[in-house]
Amino acid sequence: MQMHKGILQSNATIVAFIQRVLDIVIIVATLWVSTYLHNIPWLLQHTTAALLAVFLFHFTSELDKLYISWRGLSLYKELKKTISHWFISAAVLFLSVNFIAPEYLNPTGLQLAWFTLATVLLGTYRIFLRFLLRLLRAQGYNTRNVVVVGAGVLGQKLANNIIEHTSFGLVFSGYYDDETPNQKVVAAQTLGDLEQLVADCKNGGIDRVYIVLPTSI
Repeated sequence: MQMHKGILQSNATIVAFIQRVLDIVIIVATLWVSTYLHNIPWLLQHTTAALLAVFLFHFTSELDKLYISWRGLSLYKELKKTISHWFISAAVLFLSVNFIAPEYLNPTGLQLAWFTLATVLLGTYRIFLRFLLRLLRAQGYNTRNVVVVGAGVLGQKLANNIIEHTSFGLVFSGYYDDETPNQKVVAAQTLGDLEQLVADCKNGGIDRVYIVLPTSI
């Protein structure tokens, strides 16, 4: 199957920016929907609450590096991080509001509706995005060329894992090792020694390098 160079590779920062914008839109929009469902007119206090929630969510998210590339990483961990930061942000806001100005986000059901809607949407769009990217990667789009340093048993296990999981969008290009492997197949996939690796990285075409350390020296 022909592999198409990453359609998002040079735009990773744009993807992260889009995620940030979507999070802002969801947090603000779900508060508006909640006020609508409770037949409450949108007031200045709701705008203030929405802006504070956005600030708190993005502040904690940036500190915890939520907006990174989650390629090949656990969806569960991404969702857990997202929901945790939204829970912290909402808790700080709601407790502050209820203590300082209880009438700010009345009735109490408004807070619950806002928190629930935002939680569902923040998680749902991330699941959909993961599913869409996996489909693209399975078709050879948005891929990364990777090499493995070390053609031993551990290196071969890592390479086989990369090959088997096409949804990660990682394309195994070969091994680099200072020693020539005994297996003919592995030897044929070995592209050179470490000096050759440095030269090939400088020339481009290699996106990621995985270094496999021996279990014992």
